[in-house]
Parts: sequence; C-alpha cells; structure tokens
Amino acid sequence: MILRLGSVVDVAVFCFHALLLWFYAKVAEGTGQFELEILSMNNRNGELLNGQCCDGSRIAGDRKCRMDECDTYFKVCLKEYQSRVSAAGPCSFGSGSTPVLGGNGFSLKSSKKNERSRIVLPFSFAWPRSYTLIVEALDANNDTSGGDGQVIEKASHSGMINPSHQWQKLSHNGPIGQFEYQIRVSCDEHYYGFGCNKFCRPRDEFFGHYTCDYNGNKTCLEGWSGLECNTPICRQGCSTEHGHCKEPDDCKCLYGWQGQYCDQCIPHPGCVQGTCVEPWQCLCDIHWGGHLCDKDLNFCGTKQPCLNGGTCSNTGPDKYQCSCVEGYSGVTCQRAEHACLSNPCSNGGSCVEDTQGYGCVCGAGWSGPSCNINVDECSPNPCNHGGTCQDLVHGYKCHCPPQWTGKTCRIDANECDSKPCVNANSCRNLIGGYFCECVAGWTGLNCDINLNDCKDQCRHGGTCRLDIDYCFTNPCQNGALCFNVAKDYYCGCSEDYEGKNCSHLKDHCHTTTCKVIDSCTVAVGTNSTPGGERYMSSNVCGPRGRCRSQAGGQFSCDCQEGFRGTYCHESKT
Repeated sequence: MILRLGSVVDVAVFCFHALLLWFYAKVAEGTGQFELEILSMNNRNGELLNGQCCDGSRIAGDRKCRMDECDTYFKVCLKEYQSRVSAAGPCSFGSGSTPVLGGNGFSLKSSKKNERSRIVLPFSFAWPRSYTLIVEALDANNDTSGGDGQVIEKASHSGMINPSHQWQKLSHNGPIGQFEYQIRVSCDEHYYGFGCNKFCRPRDEFFGHYTCDYNGNKTCLEGWSGLECNTPICRQGCSTEHGHCKEPDDCKCLYGWQGQYCDQCIPHPGCVQGTCVEPWQCLCDIHWGGHLCDKDLNFCGTKQPCLNGGTCSNTGPDKYQCSCVEGYSGVTCQRAEHACLSNPCSNGGSCVEDTQGYGCVCGAGWSGPSCNINVDECSPNPCNHGGTCQDLVHGYKCHCPPQWTGKTCRIDANECDSKPCVNANSCRNLIGGYFCECVAGWTGLNCDINLNDCKDQCRHGGTCRLDIDYCFTNPCQNGALCFNVAKDYYCGCSEDYEGKNCSHLKDHCHTTTCKVIDSCTVAVGTNSTPGGERYMSSNVCGPRGRCRSQAGGQFSCDCQEGFRGTYCHESKT
C-alpha cells in the first residue's frame, strides 16, 4: 500500500479534530450525582396517610394501631424544576428507594456513612441547579398495599442547590408522620462548576502540562504557558524573533543565528574584519575592504611598516610606500647607509655593515640586535643541591645550602668547622651533613638532649636521683669553680693552672711562644690585649713561692710558711 504525504496529513488533522470534539463533548455533558440521606422518622400512631393502620386494627381506648409497627422505607423522585409540583410525569432526573429502615419511629443522625439510608441518583448532563424533589415514606408489609406498599407521608420540594460537599437539611411535618432528610449535589472526579460540566484532568504530556484548582481552572506547571499549558517558556532572554524552544528553559536558534540567546547573527563564512546585522553578511570594519573584509585599506596605520623615521603612504588595499629620510633606504627604510657611524652596538659589541644596514657581534654575556640584552646564565640553573642562582653580567653566582659550597654547590662543606656538637667526643663530617659522637648521657643531632640516666637503674623499689652534687667535696683547687656535668664534675681553671682539679701549674711556654722579660716574668701572645701580649709569672718559684726580680737577671723566692729552698720546693718538716 502506498501512503501519500497528503493522506498522512489528512489523517493527522482528522484525529486532532476528533480529539477536540471529544474534549468539548466532555465539557458540555457534565457528570455528577444527587444524594439524599434519611435522618429520622416519627409515625406516632403507626398509621398510613389514608388513616388506616399499617398492621391490624385500632385499640378502642387511645385509637392507636395494635399489633406490629409499620415497616418504613422511602422512595424518591427527582425531576426538572416545577413551580407547581405535580406527581404526574416521569422522574426525568432519576428515582430510587431505600430498604426498610425501621418501624414507626427511628433516628439515623448518629450513624456515619449509613449506606442503607442513602439514595444516590447519578446524572450525566449539566446540572441545572434548580430541581423538584418528591419524597414518599411507605409501609412495606401492608397486605392491602400490593407490591409497592402504601403511603405513610409524602413530601414535595422545589428549590435550587449548587454542587458542594456540604449537606442541605430538609424536614417534612405531615399530619401522620414527620421525617428529616438531607441532600447534596457533588460532581464526579475531574468535573467542576455549578453544572458539573467543566472538565479538568491534570496532565503532564504532549497535550498539556497543568494541574486543576478548586474551581477546575488549569494551573500551568512551572515552565509552561498558554490556554492548554502546552507552550514552553524559553530561557529568559531568548530572542522571541530568532529563537524558540520545545522544552522549558531552552533556546534553540533559527537558521543563521547563534549565541546563548540566539541574538547574534552568523556572518558570511571567511569574513575576517567584519560584522553582520542579518545572517550571512560581512560588513567591513573601518579601514578594511574586500568581499571578506580582508583587505587593509590603512596598512600604514595598522602595521606602521616604515622604519627609521620613514613616511608611509597608503597606495591601495594591502599596499603602501615608504619615503625614507636621508641615510636610509629599502622597502621599509630598514637599510642604513654607513650605519656603524652611529655606534649602534652597546656593551662593547662590534658593528659590521651589511646589505641590510649593520649587524652587531656581541661580547660575552650580551645578545640582541644592539647587544643590549643581558644573557641569563642562570637558565638553565647551574647550581646543584638546591642552590639559588643569581644572574650577573657575563656570569652568575650560586647561593648554596649550608651543607654545600663551591661555584656550583658541588663541594661538600665541613659542617664540623662551626663546632655544632655540644656534649660530644668528636664530630665527623659527612656528605651533605655531619655526625656527633655523643658522650655518655647525651643524645640528639648536636648531643644537646640529656638522657634520662635513671631509666631502668634502680631495682627492688629503689629510687633514682639525677641531681647528684659531684662538687660536694670541693675537688677543684687554686680557686677554680666547680660545675656538675652528667655523671661527673668540671673545674674551670684559671690561666695559670690546669688538670682535672686545676692542681698543676700551667707551663704557658709549652704550648705558646714566650718571650722572657726577666727571671720572674714572661710575655705570652694573646688576642685579649691591644698589644697582643700578656705578662705572666714564669712560675720559677713553684706553687709555694713568690718570685722577686733581682739586678743582673737574678731572682729570689719568698716561700710560704712551712717551705724553703731556692725554689720553695723543700718542706721544713
């Protein structure tokens, strides 16, 4: 079968019109229900409307009916509005009845959702609001009533009621009985309005995107607009003339337009120095020409090609002519005649004239056409082991880390020269560092952390004490100060004594060059005096005597009590 394009379009149009007709039919027909609910009944004597008893005869004294009570049920007839109610004619809006609800008297007010006492009359037309209602209370078991029973009471009512969830209460006070009932009209799902003929069903698909409010009005979902909420709201700022969208917050450009908001035209392909107002145009910027705006009409102003003070003249698109000043020639006046006369080469560079004018042969450390660019000897970095390079003229300088030295930081520095070890037997220089051989009781890189000598020393509850006073016995002699150190003591000797306890007279001339002044005095080299010398005793009289200089280079010793001899070296005892 061959299906032509025209046939497809016709079928689509037919389906669309059929859908519209169905929709409007839904709107026009309306649908809902009329509800009536019996609340109470009071038939004090158990009588019928014609005066007879529902069951049996009357009692002579009080005229009440004897035997069983009435078996009461209700019938309803709903029809168009009548100013004068007539029972004749059909129940055009519907009819219905209840089962037997009780006897002569009963109340159903406290019952919730009592379906037995409720009559529901559905309708499928636009509710007219005005109506006529006929309600009959009947006896179901009267032998003379036939199949439909006999009437106990009959009420008729004409009025107006709008669809609502609220009930409207009505009552009937007849000569035989009294009963109460309530009525209401409610629309079916998706139907609204006074006539229940306003159709609104929430949807979110091709035919609409909306919900329904209390009155059945369509409320568009976010991002949609229009009578049927099927028109998407495009991205804010999207051009209404050159953009469109099929989904909310989108902006699709029409042919020839671009940009986030479809407000930029697409210029002619290959357009160089031009713009557009409409698609595929190429409107040249100032000083540009040609079909693609790629011809420079102001080459002199754009490129400024003439050098050395030459004057430029535009001669056509992308064309120019330079008028050179005296001493220069060439297309751009780039060639200097006798150019080296002006000494153009800086920083000791040599000038060589050539066909282009001149060239510079630069000295060491310089580069560039005029030798005015300092060569960066720090690129690449010649300094090793993290050294920082400082560029100099024709050279560089490396600032090395403390562990390294040399021009390029390749030589290991002797860190022991700075005497970093505090409490150590020795310092060993390592590659890129040093090692301190700590004395007992000390640790750390520089042997400056005192170990806990008490750790694991005392047993059986013994207490270890670190603050032992090794100076308690005053071991230092000749006025020396005593200092406690780890597990020992240290005597700070004066310059005249030495030894652990400063008990030995120091021979200064053993380690230092001395100059004899006289028999009692020598001069020792030192940095502590301006003259570089310090006078000291020659110690010829020993520790027990005092030397006195005599004429002719002689001396005598004044001995302490208990000593004698030329050098006070003999004890009197």
